[in-house]
Amino acid sequence: MTNFSQKAPFNLAEYLSRPATPAEIQRAAAGRKKHKEFMEGLEAAREREALRRKS
Repeated sequence: MTNFSQKAPFNLAEYLSRPATPAEIQRAAAGRKKHKEFMEGLEAAREREALRRKS
């Protein structure tokens, strides 16, 4: 049988034990901001749709 992956398995404890780099912090902050804006837009679209259905 062929072993396709020579990569070591992902170690969550090791990943969580190392401190985040400034680039990772910035990437996460940008992701949160993008998600927040997306959710606000989704909520606004739902409200517009609800108003449209009422009239």
